Amino acid sequence: MRHRSVFVILVAAVLCATPALAQCKKTCEKAKPCQSKSQDKGCSHGKTISADGHHAKHAHEHAEGAKSAMCTSDVTCDGDLVRHEGIELPRIGFKVGEKITCCMKSATEMSAGDPAKIKFVVADKTYVNQGEAMEARLTVLGKYYEHLLTVEYAVGDECTACPLTAKDLAHKSGKPIRYRLAASDFADKAQAENVAAEARAAGERITMSWVVGEETFCCPGHAGQAAEKNDKKLEYRVGEQTTVCETTAKTRLIETRIAAVLETVAKAVPS
Repeated sequence: MRHRSVFVILVAAVLCATPALAQCKKTCEKAKPCQSKSQDKGCSHGKTISADGHHAKHAHEHAEGAKSAMCTSDVTCDGDLVRHEGIELPRIGFKVGEKITCCMKSATEMSAGDPAKIKFVVADKTYVNQGEAMEARLTVLGKYYEHLLTVEYAVGDECTACPLTAKDLAHKSGKPIRYRLAASDFADKAQAENVAAEARAAGERITMSWVVGEETFCCPGHAGQAAEKNDKKLEYRVGEQTTVCETTAKTRLIETRIAAVLETVAKAVPS
């Protein structure tokens, strides 16, 4: 009877551990190099960002080769939102033939003024329609925003979402496990998670409003009705910037939220 009880306990322990192990294996079987840059290739590293001019010095490392090899030297031309040392957001690449630039002005010159020759590149995918490329970039930015708010295990230069993988890396390397949030490291997991919650709250406090004439609305439905009733254009406002393009407004919104996240995390990093 005693042997049977021990066997039952062992089986129960294995069954309880199996879901966690399976999830761990599914999501992060192998560790990856810690990412301090966006993953979008082609024109990944054109736009730099900060929050209100503050320098979140630990938010991202300044790696060698920050500019994409596929981008020309005019990578920072044309309307960056805000700048920050070391923080680089994915942007649209303009492709003419086999050449890619991150500057529309250069693309126009390369195409000899023929817009039909210009294609648009986001995350290694080429688009003929610029609107589709803008939507694709918005999706990439959204994923980047969520990545910044995710606490990962960091051992040396390798990161993983799996605690078992992190434990194995630490055992093999003799290095401690730290907790990475927005490319900043924390020694305490609870602190990193608390800062992540604070950073998300800071990002969510930044919102978009809708403008019709002199009126500002917090509800898009009411704004749309007012625009139709008064035969006026519907505009989108983020901060002090207003545009008639919804995709542009949503892009500004996520970029500004990213800036707020980086600033919040940077302020919380132990000196």
